[in-house]
Amino acid sequence: MRNSNILKYHNIIQIIVDIVLVLLLSAVVILNYQTSNGHNTSLWQIFIFRYKLLIFNVIIWFLCAFTTDLYNLTRFIQYYEIIQKIFKQMIIFTLFYIILKELTHMPMHRGPFIFFIFLLAIIMSITRIMYIYFGDRLRERGKNNWNVLFIDENRNTEEFIKYLQRKKNFGLWFCGIFLIDKETDSDQQIFNYNIDNLQNYIRKNNIKIIFISQEGNLSTEENEKIIQYSYTKNITVYYIMSRRNDNFSEMDMVYLNTFPTLSFKNFPLDNKFNQYFKRFFDLLFALSSCILVLSWLIPIVALAIKLDDGGKTFYIQKRIGFKGRRFNCIKFRTMRTSDDNDIKNTQKNDERITRVGKFLRKTSIDEFPQFLNVFYGTMSIVGPRPHMVSEDEYYKKNVRQYYLRHFVPPGITGLAQISGLRGAVEHINDMEKRITADNFYIRKWSFMLDVFIIIKTFLGLFKKDEKAF
Repeated sequence: MRNSNILKYHNIIQIIVDIVLVLLLSAVVILNYQTSNGHNTSLWQIFIFRYKLLIFNVIIWFLCAFTTDLYNLTRFIQYYEIIQKIFKQMIIFTLFYIILKELTHMPMHRGPFIFFIFLLAIIMSITRIMYIYFGDRLRERGKNNWNVLFIDENRNTEEFIKYLQRKKNFGLWFCGIFLIDKETDSDQQIFNYNIDNLQNYIRKNNIKIIFISQEGNLSTEENEKIIQYSYTKNITVYYIMSRRNDNFSEMDMVYLNTFPTLSFKNFPLDNKFNQYFKRFFDLLFALSSCILVLSWLIPIVALAIKLDDGGKTFYIQKRIGFKGRRFNCIKFRTMRTSDDNDIKNTQKNDERITRVGKFLRKTSIDEFPQFLNVFYGTMSIVGPRPHMVSEDEYYKKNVRQYYLRHFVPPGITGLAQISGLRGAVEHINDMEKRITADNFYIRKWSFMLDVFIIIKTFLGLFKKDEKAF
């Protein structure tokens, strides 16, 4: 219980820590400014005589925190989202502070201010990441868990329940599922749906979250009863979509005066500034990689391929990229020349793969020439992996919202790849999972998400991947 209370009051503790840090930051900056201008003073005197300015700085900090949602840390947040929040906070706070200094001639010395902004960002990142890590470990040991209940079922319900049971760090404890016209089986935690039985069960088991399956057997009237009851008991309700890639998640509620309507929302990379920023980062990363890596890697790999089978160094394949356009995707050649290379997917123990090719594939070195594609602008460092023309034609007819992956440039690596969704596609469900990851990336893109994916990709190079062949 003691550990749970620490997690429960973390935001209050973090706010107190941040207040102390901001006050200290402001005081030291003012002290340095006055000392450099010949004023003999102490840190304590700064707190005594400049307390109004210090308090004002704290107010500025929390006004910025309100816009960045800095203190909204949930058990479902990811590490890159924490860094992203802090990064935004520091930028806004620094800009606000500089503008204020220019308007009011507030004392500020550039060197110490930059140093303490950097130090503040580091301390905040460490404390928040420790909180998330500490919370995850506690929940994995069965502490600070929330009881959750499922109502109705669709094609994704069973898989979603298994997913939550695997993700023990979420701390969501499965307490059963209520189904329409099903006999109660207490051993399997299956219960016949009845609104009175449901309410009694919720009260007895302290249910915190309810998951309702869309497009099941639950009537609109019964659904409304559940929602109303949940509101009165402060229970959070989520809907499990019947399709993995549903249009609902791409829509915003827009009020025309007081009448609610739904409108398709823009994706982050629809914003021109985000596009230019991502392209600038791609160019910088690709240019560095070409100079520091490809300049010596290409001659070595070319010699190895030549000694192995005497063939060409590169393999250029037509693939589908941004806005559905075809482009030449460059790779180190790993297979013997064959008429079906452009239409047949690589399989495990594929006889077409050369000896050197096996090593290149296992280490992902065969993908390195695609930094040239990034430099030319046909690919990005991070994005959905480009598919062969024949693959693309097939899956866009058979996988819902497959077309969304063409809204951004294809990448050398992507969210699907670091999530273990790579290798041979044995069933269409495998591709649906990849498209779900790709669509999440498109909808939730941020620079910090790109950095997170790049770091995980780099770390993955040193791990054995059974799906790489």
